[in-house]
Amino acid sequence: ALSIIYSRHWNLENGVCLMIAILFVVTSVLRIVPNIILDTLLVLSIPLSSSSKLLQINGLYRMKSSGDVSLITWLLTTYGCAARVFNTLVELSDITMLAGFMIKLTLNITIVVQILYYGNKQKKTD
Repeated sequence: ALSIIYSRHWNLENGVCLMIAILFVVTSVLRIVPNIILDTLLVLSIPLSSSSKLLQINGLYRMKSSGDVSLITWLLTTYGCAARVFNTLVELSDITMLAGFMIKLTLNITIVVQILYYGNKQKKTD
């Protein structure tokens, strides 16, 4: 729905986004989707969301510099993930969610440590 607002014109991509948003809202409100599908989607989201962090970790390692990566942004992301881990431990007993948040927290901490370790070092050119 936001893509329609910000693009200021209608196209097929915006129509697909709108249909997916409507489908998501309807299925969420009516609780049509079986729990097994929701659990499967939850498990599939772990490698999907972790892949971008792994690419970021690899990029920082190869550059040996944090470049334009924001320490504040990653600290806030790490804090938010730690809060989700704590909330999952206290309020829920869902091992799948806890495992996903723990993996994400570990990857976020790795990125923060890399940013602190490498800093904004410029590569030396000869």
